[in-house]
Amino acid sequence: MEIKEIISNSMQSNSYCLVSDNEFLIVECSHSLDEIRDLVGEFDFVDKNNQNIENSSSLGNNYSQNKMHSTMHSTGKLKCKGVFLTHCHFDHIIYLDEYLKAGATFYLSRQCYDNLQNPRINFSNYLASMPKEFKIPDNQIVFLNENDLIKIGSEILRYKSLPGHTNCSGGLVNKAIFVCGDLLFYGGGVGRFDLPTGSIADLRKSLDFCNDLDGEILVLSGHGQTFKIKDFKPFTI
Repeated sequence: MEIKEIISNSMQSNSYCLVSDNEFLIVECSHSLDEIRDLVGEFDFVDKNNQNIENSSSLGNNYSQNKMHSTMHSTGKLKCKGVFLTHCHFDHIIYLDEYLKAGATFYLSRQCYDNLQNPRINFSNYLASMPKEFKIPDNQIVFLNENDLIKIGSEILRYKSLPGHTNCSGGLVNKAIFVCGDLLFYGGGVGRFDLPTGSIADLRKSLDFCNDLDGEILVLSGHGQTFKIKDFKPFTI
């Protein structure tokens, strides 16, 4: 799997593109679609049945927004399976409406979707000073349950519920990478638990899971740089 990352936006949040063969998955809506195209070149979203969505990408000839040829693929287009949301906070979903309009499929827990519709919990009233309820139609949602699998090309990622920072926090993991949202940070820090739906007891249980992971796994955090989990565990609070 190849990992392309956009580290930091105006709210210091990260986005990632997880690429395998001719497919990729976007992690978070922290950056615009133009920024994603700059990263991977032209692509098409596919629906839940893996069918192309027409006109989801406006650029032609496999060129990115800045006219640079994509380094990810030399012929044809990548197919984007959609967007995985680690949790509901506004700094991770800034561009959700743009992705929604483009036809993206969203992979998230049912609790995360419920929280997206509550401005007090999704933090839009605080981070953006404009309370907003986010809604996604049924045909653009794949609800994830514990240990559900997402296949990207020849790679498979497993969904893991990781509450603590929020009650809807979750990640994706395989033998090589761990998408953790705001659970772990470079330097050994862990996510806050004092925000709405946060829980120190739940966070400790989620950290137990992290401490059991193989030390060579690369952690893709919601903020800051990536890191090998062995460099900072055990994680405690």
